Amino acid sequence: MSMLSDPVSNSPFESDEVESDVEPIEFFGLSHESLTDPLYNALVNPCRRAILTLLCKQRDSTLEELAAELPSPGVSLSEHIKVLVDAGTVAASTVGDEIVYTVNLDTLTEIAEHLNAMRDTASASR
Repeated sequence: MSMLSDPVSNSPFESDEVESDVEPIEFFGLSHESLTDPLYNALVNPCRRAILTLLCKQRDSTLEELAAELPSPGVSLSEHIKVLVDAGTVAASTVGDEIVYTVNLDTLTEIAEHLNAMRDTASASR
């Protein structure tokens, strides 16, 4: 299932009650739902991007291993991890008595495809 194509609940652009002639908003081929997707919101924070970068380098890590490598995030590291897991960019699995976090390569590929589409659209319009 695509993380980027799931509609955002309670979106003002999705309504079964009112029909409208207004076209859905798109930006570089991405719908409003995609642009407000939890995935993109997860990537806005520099600490979460640092966590993803570290997980890409280390393959998998426990919370303690991540904490040892990252500067103090301000918000608890576990809260940042939860946002990344909920967005589908990081997977959590139990190994023994520890939770191990791994980057979700399928989701990163999907992000790259969306960004490449935006770049291609911008290049074609110049």
